[in-house]
Amino acid sequence: GINAEYGDHQIVSSQKYSIKMILQILALVLFVSPIVSIDNKHVVGNGYEYWCYGRCDNTTLKSEVRSGVIISGGGTDVDDAFRWLIDRSGNGRIVVIRASGDDAYNKYIYSLGEIYSVTTILFTSRSASFDSDINSMIRSADGLYMAGGDQSVYLSYWKDSDLETSLNWLINTK
Repeated sequence: GINAEYGDHQIVSSQKYSIKMILQILALVLFVSPIVSIDNKHVVGNGYEYWCYGRCDNTTLKSEVRSGVIISGGGTDVDDAFRWLIDRSGNGRIVVIRASGDDAYNKYIYSLGEIYSVTTILFTSRSASFDSDINSMIRSADGLYMAGGDQSVYLSYWKDSDLETSLNWLINTK
């Protein structure tokens, strides 16, 4: 126990804490509390770069996804629009596709709500539109955001490609 005097007060504690008990409590807290590892992955491929932030694994998610469309542009990003996208995605995987820029949306979107991951795919040539890994990422997306930029570049990269098929499947079937 603990016996101590502080001025006119005496502090007495009859509880005894052993190292073993403290370690057991610590182990229980660590076991019960989920520990989520945040990945920050960057890959350069043939005609693309991608960055993933969050849990960047191949786990099959059972997200409850609901369809929806956000039409925006020409101004600053609207936090509530991205929160809506996160909600519609079932808090799953958000994929951002673009033909210029970088991964700036990853941490921004991730910070707006509970979400599995955000991946930005930067297309630098048409060849990426036929890449099986890229098409798999698109088909695994629970939410999709097309970042701004020159729309004619999107058209030249994606028209009549495997990516066009994957995007149509994601939007119309999944």
